[in-house]
Amino acid sequence: MSVLADPNRLVSILSGGNAGLHEDAAYIFRKQLEESDIIVINKIDLLSAAQLEDLVEKTKQAYPDSKIMTVSAMTGEGIDAWLDEVIRRNDSGKRIVEVDYDVYAHGEAALGWLNGTVALAGKAINWDSFMTSFMQDLCARFEKESLPAGHVKALLEHKDNAIVVNFTGGKDTITVRGAVGIGSNSE
Repeated sequence: MSVLADPNRLVSILSGGNAGLHEDAAYIFRKQLEESDIIVINKIDLLSAAQLEDLVEKTKQAYPDSKIMTVSAMTGEGIDAWLDEVIRRNDSGKRIVEVDYDVYAHGEAALGWLNGTVALAGKAINWDSFMTSFMQDLCARFEKESLPAGHVKALLEHKDNAIVVNFTGGKDTITVRGAVGIGSNSE
């Protein structure tokens, strides 16, 4: 079992924090790390070499039974090595940890998620600007209400193009990938 870890959330967990999550949701993250065969530190493109080395060492110390690997989903660095490791291994799921299922269930409820579809229409709308502004406003609203975000993602498709905007915390975590440009409902 591989557990992908955001470096900022992992640093918080390793320091005894809650990774910006509800305490019971952080409990789930801790248990997943404990149970993992492979801990995959993602977003390494955001870290200096020294920061990454320090984080890998601290993670190894905290979870000595797990293999620690590093990747960047953004650049693709380390992805092939991780997939090779997953394919090569045949020892998955051997570490079963003790879980407080009441805390775990409450953590799942605290996370909450929505999968939905909405149809948008307009005349000469810059959908890239719309999506970016929408997610920036949503992120700001979460911050204003002190609502921690685990992962919020929006995908907008138009013809053969798509834009994905997401955040995993505050406004500094907002990322934008792709573009759809200007469109109207007559296209």
